[in-house]
Formats: sequence, C-alpha cells, structure tokens
Amino acid sequence: PAGWIGLLCWAGVLRGARGAHQHRPHPTPDDVDVRFIPPQTLAVMRPGCGPSPTDAPRGDPPSTDEHMKHQADRVMVVVNSRHHANCSLSAAFKCGCRVTLPVDVAGGGVAALSVAVYAWSTGTVSKTPSGLHSAPHSAPLRLLSLHKGDSLVDSASTHSHRHPFTDAEIVPAVAIVGRPRILLYNTVENVRAAQTTQATAASGKPITTIEDLVESQGNLTCASMNGACGNYHATPVLNGVPSFYCWWRQRAGSNASDIPCPWMPNPASPCPNISANALVLANMWHATGIDVVVPDTTNLDQWDQPCADELNIRPVEVLAEELAVLRDAGVATPSLAVWTIASNNTTMYHGMLGVMNSPSFARLQLREPVGDKAVFFVHSPDSDVVAAIEANSGSNNVSVITMWANIGPDDASNGTWTFFQPCQRTSEPLDFTTTVLNDDYYMCNHLKSADKPGGGGIGTQMSAAMSWQGSETSFAWASPSKLMGLTFQAMVDDALRERPENIMLPSFDEWGSPPRPISETYWAAQGTVGFPPEDHVVFLDTFGAERSRSWAPTIEAGDFYLRLTQSCLRVIALAASSGATTCDVQGELCCDRTVQQFTRVFSLQSSNVSKPDYFVTNDAEEAKRVQQLGLFTEICASSLGPYSTDYFCYAPGSIDFEARMGPFILYSLPDAPPTTSASRLHLGPRLALYRCTDQHGHFMSTTPDCDGSGSPESVLGYVSVRAHTGMPRFLRQCRRPGGVKYHTLDAYCLPGDTSTTLGHVM
Repeated sequence: PAGWIGLLCWAGVLRGARGAHQHRPHPTPDDVDVRFIPPQTLAVMRPGCGPSPTDAPRGDPPSTDEHMKHQADRVMVVVNSRHHANCSLSAAFKCGCRVTLPVDVAGGGVAALSVAVYAWSTGTVSKTPSGLHSAPHSAPLRLLSLHKGDSLVDSASTHSHRHPFTDAEIVPAVAIVGRPRILLYNTVENVRAAQTTQATAASGKPITTIEDLVESQGNLTCASMNGACGNYHATPVLNGVPSFYCWWRQRAGSNASDIPCPWMPNPASPCPNISANALVLANMWHATGIDVVVPDTTNLDQWDQPCADELNIRPVEVLAEELAVLRDAGVATPSLAVWTIASNNTTMYHGMLGVMNSPSFARLQLREPVGDKAVFFVHSPDSDVVAAIEANSGSNNVSVITMWANIGPDDASNGTWTFFQPCQRTSEPLDFTTTVLNDDYYMCNHLKSADKPGGGGIGTQMSAAMSWQGSETSFAWASPSKLMGLTFQAMVDDALRERPENIMLPSFDEWGSPPRPISETYWAAQGTVGFPPEDHVVFLDTFGAERSRSWAPTIEAGDFYLRLTQSCLRVIALAASSGATTCDVQGELCCDRTVQQFTRVFSLQSSNVSKPDYFVTNDAEEAKRVQQLGLFTEICASSLGPYSTDYFCYAPGSIDFEARMGPFILYSLPDAPPTTSASRLHLGPRLALYRCTDQHGHFMSTTPDCDGSGSPESVLGYVSVRAHTGMPRFLRQCRRPGGVKYHTLDAYCLPGDTSTTLGHVM
C-alpha cells in the first residue's frame, strides 16, 4: 500500500488484542514522509503531498470519500518519549501535519531527536460512499520510528518539504501530561576496569570478556585472565565502535602523588574522549526518554578511604561537569541525583554532598516540587546520618529518599524505592520468583512504592529491570535472565497497570562484576552456569550480556535491548496520553508477544530405586500425571538464593549432585527470530532435542533416530549449538556401564560413565 491510504487500511483492520498471535505485515517508512525542517518543525506528510513542483508523487491523492472511509482518523507524533502532537486526518488536512517541536529539541538538542508516528481510530462517525460509517476504537498502530542517523535530520536541507505548504495542520508538540518520570541507575565505578582494558588494547593483546569465557566452552577460564576476569562481562559500544569509557580526570592542581589508590593502574591519566562520550550518551539518554541519571556510589562507605574519590566521588563530579557544559550549549541533558550509603558510622555522604553542592551539579539537580529541595537517594539509612544529609551544613535544602532492592511490602508502603525488584510468586511478603513465564499477560506483580511519607517526595515509584538476581546472578535459578526482553516486558506490563509516577531503570552499562569464590561445601551442586565445574567462582550483579540488568549496546548482544527500552518508554508515554493499561500498540517491539520463545523442561527420576529411569517432559500436566501415578518424583531446581520459581519445585541451597540433574529451559522454536527482534547472542544455530526411550529407560538425543539406539517419543525443544550467557549451561547426556542414561547441567558425568554434550540450555 502507498501513502496514507495504505496506512489507514492497516490501522483499521488490525486487532488491538495482543493475544491474537498472528504475523501481520506492517507499513514501512517509505509509506510516510517525516522530515525535520530547521529550526523547529517536523513535517508528517503523505508522500507526494505539498505544493512544491519538485515533489515526485507516489500515486494520486485519494478522493475525499475514499480517504474518509478508512477507520483510522488520527495520527499522533511522539517526540523523545516526552512530548506529543495529535494530528487530524480529516479532509481539510489530508496531507498530514506540521509539528512544532519543543524548545529542548531545537538547537543543539536536535541531535537527540527521536520520533515515533502512530495512527488509530477514535471511534468517530465518518462519511463513506455507502453512507455513514461508525468506526470502532482501535489500538494504535506504530507506523515508524526514526532517530538521528535515520535520514530524519540529515536529508532535511535538500528535501522539498522545507518550503511552506498550506494543506497541513499546524500542531504544537506539548508535554505528555501524566507521563511518569524516568530515572536511570548508572554505574561510575569502572575507572580501574576501563584503564586496565585500555592498557591491554594498547599493548596489542586481546580483550577477553566473560561472554568470551562462556563461549569458549571451558577453553578459557578466570584463572587464565591474570586478574582481569570480570573487568568487562560484555564489550560496550558507543557510536558503533567498542568503547571502554569512564569518567575520571584529576582536578585542577592535583597530581598523581595526591591519589592514594592502589587499584588505579594510571591515576595521572584521564579517561579518553570524556567530552565526546558525554555528548553521545546525553543524546542517547534524552532521545530514549531518560529524565534523571542516578550514579551509584553505594559500595564504598567512607568518603576519605583509599579509592573512594577515584571510584565514586570524582567520576560523579566529572559526569556533572560534562552534562552542565552540554546543557549550557543548548544540548538537552538529563538531570542528576545522588545515591549513596547512609548507615551508621558511614561518611560517604560527606563526599557526595560536596559534589551535589557544586555549581555544575546544582544546575542539573533533581528537586522535589513542594519545597524545591534536592533529592538525595540513600540505602541502609541511619536516622542521624539522614538528619545530617538533610541539614546539609545548615542549608536544610535536601530531601532523602531510601532506595534498595528485594524489599518487602512494609518498606514499599513506607516510601522505600527500588532500583530493581523481583516478580512475586505469591502475594506473601518476599515470596519472589526468578521464573518469568511466556504468557501474554504474565502478572509479574512486583511492588509499587508509595510516595515519601510526610512530604518531600516526588511520587510513587516502580522499577523496570531487564533482569535481576536473588543472590549471585551467575548461579542457576538465581536470575531470570533477560529472556530476549520478556523479563523487562513483564515489568513494563506491571507499570502500565499500576501507573506509578516514577520508573527506575537499572542499569545502563554495569558491565563490571569481579568473581568471588564459592564455598567448597557447595562445589558438587552449585557453580557459575556455563563455567567448568573446577572454576569455583561466582558473579554477583552481572554475568555476561544476558544475565545482566544493563541495556546499553554491546558488541555481543547488539543494540536490541536499547531499542526495546526505547520502544517500551514510547508505549508508556503513549499510555499516559491514551489511558491504556496494556501493551497493545501494534508494531511496537515492546508489545510483540507473537510467539513463545522458550519452553521449560521438567526433570524426574523413577520412584523405583531398583530400576532407575530419568524422565524429562515439557508438559506440566504430564509431569504431574506421572507423579500422581507414583511412577516418578520431580528433581527440583536449586540455587543458593532464598527465592523460588513459580514453575518448577525448588530446593534452596542444595549441596547434592542431584541438583545438577534438575530442570532446564530450551528454545521453543527451531529457527532464531529475525535479527531485529532479539539479542545477537540468540541468533545462532539450534538443534532439536528429542526424548527417546530404549530397553533401559528414557534418554535425550539431538538426532531423530535417537542415535540409532532407541525410539523418539517427543521433541522437547531446541538447544543452542553455541554457548552464551542467554543459554550458558552444558547439557550432557551420561551413560552408565549398564546402559541407564541421565543428564547433568554443567557438571561432568560421574566417574566411569561416558559423556555426550547435547548442547547449551538455560
């Protein structure tokens, strides 16, 4: 279809219900012209429409009756997920509209321009050749999204639509009323890792990430990395190239001898390209819809301890300096807010108050609306420390808000914010789950926090995380993983229902997490998924690109999670305007739940100990039935974390080898999704996994003839041929001398048994 006619047809026939699960063609950017006209106008036009004789029309303009008979009669333009403009598609303005952009998009800030165009029916009565037609309300249809670099701005100076035209409605883009404030938790403690990695690259040596270790299938280990293990779990990308950026430079008048930090490989050397990187990130954050960046300084508790300045205080100061310079130059930037520890006998708040009181930071400071006090986030608050922060040396101009993770309902009702918060298995306090299901309307039910009691707050709040962890994220079942974005989509669904006034996104680029040793007590049952059993280390906050809360682009995963975040924030902004409480925007990546990407496999063992048999099934009802018949008992999922799964039975803290024979997750489809619809890591080859049977019992195989030694009973799902942190676990088929077969996850088969690696699973 060409022009608005085709777009309106699509908008009229598509169902808004997400459960339809049909693949539908969508219009392309060729079906509509969107052009930036300097200094401050956006033209949204039917192709070929306008007064200029140099335009090359693509089809004749429709007649009024033909135009009006289609159901969609409105277009909305959403700019940077903050502002919107509603355009009429009436006969009077059949060409489209000219949107006057907000001031913060003009001038220097235009580099951050991000535009989405939607069409839908408002349920009006319109004229058709056969009479009056009552058009039902339809779900919005995203026609296109354009960002800087998509020819939106670059071709404007030569496009004919830069000239005035009369056949278009002129509409101002205004702030979306009711849109939640979007905050971004961001790490700054990467100076040591960045400098070490930069030195490695300068020497010509290869840079190894945790994702590389997993993909090596045991050929690389933490021990082989000479202390660099965990510096980077994935390779960050800025402007399309690898960039191990950081926010360190010495203060004026300082020298290396003033810096008592043994962790810094080169304290006199500033991080490279600080100003250029700040511009790229400011534009990315603003175009995505980020309003406030909250640097994390919660890991060090004393402001004058070694490395506190290098890892926490000074990087926040440098970030504030750079954003202030950009804002003064007309570039739209997010605001800033401090977050640090405030427990008894801690002093880090002294250093962070100094940063917050600096002229650069003060111009960017997030403030509460009633008393105009600076918002200061803390965790583990001590009342005396909080009083000292709010007093701010007699200025009394600070309002403290507590923020942490994995909180209970009492804390949430008392105004404690979360930077991430797990889904609930039940409504019982702290009954969390690390299993996110494929269901269209999966109810994550994570907590919504109340506003700060007694005033001084900035509203209700929820977090929306790409992933989270109950304990160390690299343990099996301690983290849900990103699940190709399903975890984040479940969080966004909750936010659409609950409509908080603030949403915290964790994290942006937290790619560093050093290894920690595992207690020998747990060696038999627990280990980092995808690592050899003898590599007894674990990672807390981040594990590779997929078991991570971060959504910044990387070499390994691409920009999928950035695009998903941008899509979901557009949906949230659109919902604030339309009142929608579900993700039903056709064509938006955030609302695409057309297929179930994963299947879950139960693991059971024979109840008859004299005749061992190991049985697996992807059918929950079958698993229940064979147990009710007394034939098998379920082998439970296990992790050192206290949290459960809402799909499998769960045995926390198991120390037995049996924990390595438990359930697992497979792909549900034989082919990878389109390259635009998933992380790069999930795009590799897959193999079908069959459940087979022979005279000894059940076993698994990746060949349809069951390795020539049995008969297939079902296809369980599909394993990944290569290892990555989205599918990290070795699935091994073990065979005892008598012929009985069983599987292990990451562990080697028992001594004397033969082993075959079937593939990699979650």
